[in-house]
Amino acid sequence: MSANLYRFKYDEFGNTREIVVYASGDSARSCSYINKGTAFTHDEREKLSLQATLPPGVRDLQSQVENSGMKVAAKVDDIEKYIFIRSLFDRNATLAHALIQSDIRSYIKIIYTPTVGLAVQQYSSMFRQANGLHFYPGNIDRAEDILRRFEKRDIRIAVVTDNQGILGIGDQGAGGIAVCLGKLMLYTQGGGIAPWHCLPISLDVGTDNEKLLGDNQYLGWRHNRLEGEEYLSFIGRFVRAFRNVFPNALCQWED
Repeated sequence: MSANLYRFKYDEFGNTREIVVYASGDSARSCSYINKGTAFTHDEREKLSLQATLPPGVRDLQSQVENSGMKVAAKVDDIEKYIFIRSLFDRNATLAHALIQSDIRSYIKIIYTPTVGLAVQQYSSMFRQANGLHFYPGNIDRAEDILRRFEKRDIRIAVVTDNQGILGIGDQGAGGIAVCLGKLMLYTQGGGIAPWHCLPISLDVGTDNEKLLGDNQYLGWRHNRLEGEEYLSFIGRFVRAFRNVFPNALCQWED
């Protein structure tokens, strides 16, 4: 992280806010929460050491939204639209949310029900980038240390699933975290909670879904679900860790 500090005005969903940036160069562009892509002004490019890393033209947020909207419209089906918006979020969270806001009635069906059900079922096969946290028996004993990595983000809400009853389609293993991702996007849109204050969490206690257990591409913990005291102990260890690290945050249990 650079020692440089630069304050610049950032247009977040139509509201101008001041963001303090401690990074420069590739670090400034690799953080999806501050990356503006082609919307960085020439002055910002100079002060953040982004010279020559972008084409010389500058697009404001509205132009970026229009351009991204055309790309979404060209996708052949809803799951491809979902993949595009999630990938956009991973590199430029403000643009992704501005795009959703531009036609929320249409896009909410892509980022959440019903399209997110397909994203859950295809999670392993279409995996591109990790989001949120995946706790499983191999790391649950280190849950508190892992959660402390996110203290500087001032987490205010976590959506947590044990992947058991996803969207009425049942046990979907590790893919359940896609529901958490979608739900948190709704909280940003409807509640104004900044995405960096949100944390999606999967409690991967295994799966009894034989199709997933037999799938070589499956990315979850490849065991049958914990039951009884083992399950309760796992959940208890997570709850204690979360309470210790984020005592004032909302922990919402999802599906």
